[in-house]
Amino acid sequence: MPSLQDMSPRAQVILFAVLALVLYFFGQYALLSSARAANSATEAQIQSIEQQNAQLRPYARRAELLRAENQTLQRQLDTLLAIVPSQQATDQFVRELEDTAERSSVFIRKISVKPVVKKEFYVAAPYDLTLDGSYTALENFYSNLGRLQRIVNVDALGLKGLGHDASYPYRPDESVIADCTVTTFFSSNAPAAAVPRAGAK
Repeated sequence: MPSLQDMSPRAQVILFAVLALVLYFFGQYALLSSARAANSATEAQIQSIEQQNAQLRPYARRAELLRAENQTLQRQLDTLLAIVPSQQATDQFVRELEDTAERSSVFIRKISVKPVVKKEFYVAAPYDLTLDGSYTALENFYSNLGRLQRIVNVDALGLKGLGHDASYPYRPDESVIADCTVTTFFSSNAPAAAVPRAGAK
């Protein structure tokens, strides 16, 4: 086999060109093999992730349903807590009674808390009230109590004229004294604190 030096310049150029082409194609093949391996690994990862996503997709839909259900339950709970609040809302209820009386032009002479009645899921807290005002004002007071967001029951209602009680000074527009028991309900079974109150004009 002739050596490189014995070859003509043209043959040497052709040989170098062939060697360059071989090296080029070998390099391209090596690069393509590496790229194919990387692509295969990436496709395998993609397939694995897609399988995981397919397995988790039902849970994602279920999570959306659970979030919507939790929001609905939270709204229901907020409504129930407004209707049957916690026992700590005792003072708030007394303020609601006083605000209702003020809006109705009724004066609360006395508020006293009776012993609570404990049930399995709630506590009934009765309050004895002594009120005075005109008959129409008292009627408005009881009507406004029925519009409160919480549950309020009124019983043991008794009416009498002012001539039966001279313990307090009365305004000219006051004509009726009302004694009643107002009962509200709490979600806690803790006892209500007594809130005796007496007032005079």
